[in-house]
Amino acid sequence: MKLAVFGKSVRGASHIRSGTRCQDSCRKIILEDGTAILAAADGHGSASCPYSRTGSKIAANLFCGVMRKMYLSYIGSRERFISLLASEGSLVVRTIEREWKNRVMESHTANARPFPKGKSGETDVSSVYRQYGTTLLGLLVADTFLFACQLGDGDICMVHEGIAEKLVDPPKILGVETYSLCGENAWTMAETGIRRIRLSSMAPVMFTLTTDGFSNSYESEAGFREALSDYLKAVREHGVGAVKENLPAWLKETSAFGCGDDITMAAACCLPERGGEGIDPGGQEQDA
Repeated sequence: MKLAVFGKSVRGASHIRSGTRCQDSCRKIILEDGTAILAAADGHGSASCPYSRTGSKIAANLFCGVMRKMYLSYIGSRERFISLLASEGSLVVRTIEREWKNRVMESHTANARPFPKGKSGETDVSSVYRQYGTTLLGLLVADTFLFACQLGDGDICMVHEGIAEKLVDPPKILGVETYSLCGENAWTMAETGIRRIRLSSMAPVMFTLTTDGFSNSYESEAGFREALSDYLKAVREHGVGAVKENLPAWLKETSAFGCGDDITMAAACCLPERGGEGIDPGGQEQDA
């Protein structure tokens, strides 16, 4: 069975009205063996996070890069890789957090941006990170297992047999606060999950990452899950190419009639074989 991938980040209706750029980013890749790696990140976009668009782009790129490298390094010992992810999944996020902070510092320095000072005159490193603050959603889907990782708000779901199921329990945070890659030891706040699957027997099935602008645009959890099911129906009825073409308009409409926030959706679909019809291998696409 082959996976088809699609995804897009769109500028929210409220951001269009205020003249604010989209703070979301997404990345999706297909490896040579058909394994899909997807990432979506939601930059905070607040006054204290002026460069969160850059932060989200770095985060999405890093998840795909780190997972690709790890997956390929265990290509001959899949069971060891599955065991590692099952027991030490949060260490993946630790690696991403460390590299994300390194790249944030590189970007900050390269753009000659000022470094905030602490009370004693030392560089306030945490304040630099905060300016790039972002959440992160990541998913690896292989033919026999999947790995999901979440830091902050948003949703990672699987749509199968008409039901949208969350693959990771989102963090319980009051109000509009969220966990962020910019926090100290952010990896300890990440939720990860691994599941064994038989992809060939599951078609049609769709795996999705959506930033919180998507779920917040629906009045209820039931409405959110129904919308995801409708996307799989659209893929089955019209093909991946048609959904990919219309996705930006659909997401913009969701934002306009919903919460007005930026929205990202990244998805991997497995459909019954039809001579390859509608399959989009995804390649090294990036949308940031």
